[in-house]
Amino acid sequence: MTHTASDKIIMISGANRGIGKAIAEHLLTCGYRLSLGVRNRESLSDTVLANNKNVLVCYYDAVDKESAKAWVEKTANHFKRIDGLVNNAGIYRQVSIEEGDEEDLDTMWEVNAKGPWRLLRAAFPWLKKSGQARVINIISLSGKRLKSEQSTGYAMSKFAARALHQGCRQSGWDHGIRASALCTSFVKTDMASDVTSSLPEDITEPADVAHAVAFLLNQPNNAAINEFSINCRLEAEN
Repeated sequence: MTHTASDKIIMISGANRGIGKAIAEHLLTCGYRLSLGVRNRESLSDTVLANNKNVLVCYYDAVDKESAKAWVEKTANHFKRIDGLVNNAGIYRQVSIEEGDEEDLDTMWEVNAKGPWRLLRAAFPWLKKSGQARVINIISLSGKRLKSEQSTGYAMSKFAARALHQGCRQSGWDHGIRASALCTSFVKTDMASDVTSSLPEDITEPADVAHAVAFLLNQPNNAAINEFSINCRLEAEN
């Protein structure tokens, strides 16, 4: 059975700002119904996402081990189905071999790798029921290569997230689940402003990432896209 965008329920983590917020706003215009996982509901109070009948806003914090299951349950109870998950929530901390705190490494592991794993585990039964579910894992190009020693710990967490993506593809394929890894370079967000000296006008816009997510969600089961890279600069490695 084929569903239109207006029938599909998409969960988006980290939707209160940056890339996640841009994805949510664009998917809403595309006709999707959304369940947004955020740490701070008030941050959406003055946006088109607030008080919208097609949007459910729920508490989700990747370091809160119980929040993933609770968010999935609230989404399923409200919409009676789940057709997609965008694993977007992520953090960056500078941790290299010789510098940085292990606590920061632990937090990146929790948010960037284990958080998406918990969400997938909780949502998988519903995604399997959909028959044509989509999982978009916002991985970062740091899940493919390391450009700076200060980003070693971040890349470690993102390499793990990419392994999770591959596991999702394997586990979900026979159930119609198609997973895509969206690997970005610097995107114009608060997080990127702390780690790049590039001019703002030279950095990818969150809205452009949002359009890529919509494209990936709209592909049929027989045209699966494993990996989709977006970069604001030339890199020979890619």
